[in-house]
Amino acid sequence: MQSTILEKFNFKNYSPFLASYVVFAAGILGLQPDVLSLQAFFVILSFFFFKAPVLLILTLTGCFYLLGGLFLDKLSLSLGEAFLKSEVLSDLFAVMSEVAVIPLTRFNNTIYMGSFLVTTILALGIYFLFFLLVSRRGEK
Repeated sequence: MQSTILEKFNFKNYSPFLASYVVFAAGILGLQPDVLSLQAFFVILSFFFFKAPVLLILTLTGCFYLLGGLFLDKLSLSLGEAFLKSEVLSDLFAVMSEVAVIPLTRFNNTIYMGSFLVTTILALGIYFLFFLLVSRRGEK
């Protein structure tokens, strides 16, 4: 199954870093509620820097978008609400609301904050998983 997935997405032509990064970045874009944010802009800009395959990124972003919409939306809402209402971070959020760039990140929305937290947790795991899969492919 490992070689089938790698062959299906044509990861065999990419380095382990690039293949892992494509999955990581598609997870970030796909699990966020919208693409009009500062972090999404930097992820899209990094695609040109790393010369990532656009069709593969769009396909994986759509898969992560469906995954997020079908299974992770309620988790994102509850996690974001708990994070934004925590007393420990209330002073930090008060200071951050005064910075002009922060509204572009849309972190004041509970679903967006929860999606970002879920995305970060899942994307890091997915990154290392695909890095291991692709690097083991090179050993065989």
